[in-house]
Amino acid sequence: MIGYEIAVLAAKLSLGTAAFLVIGYLGSSANRRIAGCMLTFPVLNGIGLLTTPDKDPFALTAAMMPIIALNGMLVFSFIVAFVSFRRSAAEPGDRALSYGVAAAGAVIWFAVCALLMPAVEPLLPASGWIAAIYLGGAAALTLLLWQALGQAPRTAGPASARVSFFAFWRRRSARVAFFVVSMFALLIAAEFGSASWIGRLSALPLVPLCVLAGIAVDEPDALPTLRDPILLGPGLAMLFVLPFTAILSVLHVQSRLSYWLWGSAALIAGWATYFLLIRFGVPALAGVLDRWKQS
Repeated sequence: MIGYEIAVLAAKLSLGTAAFLVIGYLGSSANRRIAGCMLTFPVLNGIGLLTTPDKDPFALTAAMMPIIALNGMLVFSFIVAFVSFRRSAAEPGDRALSYGVAAAGAVIWFAVCALLMPAVEPLLPASGWIAAIYLGGAAALTLLLWQALGQAPRTAGPASARVSFFAFWRRRSARVAFFVVSMFALLIAAEFGSASWIGRLSALPLVPLCVLAGIAVDEPDALPTLRDPILLGPGLAMLFVLPFTAILSVLHVQSRLSYWLWGSAALIAGWATYFLLIRFGVPALAGVLDRWKQS
């Protein structure tokens, strides 16, 4: 690997780890609805597209979009499976159950990507249609399954909110080490992959699965509230990816300086828009759905 490739790898690892730390900490905050949508924040999606200028961004996105949809189903299924198994177990072992469900999710993800997607990708609709289909299904399921706060357990206590960011992760240093090692190994593997595999690995759900597994260990009763908006996050990630891909396709014919300058600016603007939509849009939407469900 040359110096440029090492720098890109370090940037991916650093930003991916930062996303894990921030999103994991937000998961312990009082607003579970915001935490649920933040789980699939498009950190790796954006970095994967920006830092692969030698690949066609539309080819990367075509491979990435169905995996974002898969991620939405996986994080939703994690919560449903964990809650269901925990209720049926005579003596629930939250730690073993959490890690077991997360490991099963990872196995399913890699099996779908390695065995199913190479055959299915040529038959899938265009990226825009995948986004439209997913958003329609996610909206319908969210309306159907939404629980008003009066019905869902209130588990986010003030004690967890008072813990500082550094104190929170100091107690969980083993999880951070596991995440960093796992992500590093996967990023190395992506360096030798095709455009399809780079696109898929740029939608790797390592952050949401690790964060969910941690929340399931620390505060398992909080998961039902995270479930309410969790399908919306991947849809917003798709709405981030589509215009960002179009911007990068234009920048590909520019000089390297212009590519990195304007591409980085577009990436930051997209992330900021995603964050603001969740920070201010999710509480407003939750209020409307809560009142509707309670009426």
